[in-house]
Amino acid sequence: MGINGASFTVYDANGVSHGGSGGGAGEGPDGKIHLSTQVYLAPGRYTVGFTVTSSGGRSAQYGYPNGVGQPA
Repeated sequence: MGINGASFTVYDANGVSHGGSGGGAGEGPDGKIHLSTQVYLAPGRYTVGFTVTSSGGRSAQYGYPNGVGQPA
């Protein structure tokens, strides 16, 4: 089953959300998923947490702050 959805959120060093994006997504022939968006941020250190969803409805989370999901 391929990936058909993805979302991500950008967090600052304090764990405060600063926007993100989500929607349909697909895998390329190399198995990679490419996501893009525009998020306007002040200089600083940020973390991106993301979730991918398969066509079978299963999802996995990566990189969210506070130990949510798996490390990215």
